[in-house]
Amino acid sequence: MVDLLVIGVVGSCVVATVLAGVSALRDRRPTLAVVVLVALAELLLIAQSVVIGVVLAMGNGPQSPLIVVAYLVGVLAVGPFGLVWALGERSRWGNVVLVVTAVTMATMTLRLWDLW
Repeated sequence: MVDLLVIGVVGSCVVATVLAGVSALRDRRPTLAVVVLVALAELLLIAQSVVIGVVLAMGNGPQSPLIVVAYLVGVLAVGPFGLVWALGERSRWGNVVLVVTAVTMATMTLRLWDLW
């Protein structure tokens, strides 16, 4: 289950990165499609956190659950902060913020998957 969620998060982040990057290069403000993709990645991360929390509560999981929990908290915080910042900055720089947000979310999710 976690593998499918990781693929969903990383996939939506990659598409959001490409769309936001193209919009930034074209000097446009953030589009609804990019915002929806980042929000979708955040929802998938919430689902992943619930699954990981249940597995950890059952006593299964990695050797260092504290690091996993730290990554979960960190990656869950990146999306909302990035979206609020990007929507407040209604210029090409809002797209740059979304690129950084999506890349960070994808990278932290892959690292979390590696730790698992």
